[in-house]
Amino acid sequence: MWKEMRIVLAAAVLGMFACGCGESEESKRNLEILAREGHAQKSAREKEAAEKHRKIEDARKWHRIQMEAYEKSMTPEAK
Repeated sequence: MWKEMRIVLAAAVLGMFACGCGESEESKRNLEILAREGHAQKSAREKEAAEKHRKIEDARKWHRIQMEAYEKSMTPEAK
């Protein structure tokens, strides 16, 4: 039984070497697709972060304008 197992294992190893250890064209395409998807996701995250930062800055600017208007309305005018 062990002798048969060794023969099968040796045949499997030889088969792997006979088929080639390099990457197939299909696996290269799959890796390329994964890389493009990763890049697209990264770009989307960066765009989303930039949009969030812009909205925060707009809100701060609007708040500053409101506070300046409030302070002007609360200060007595010089006569």
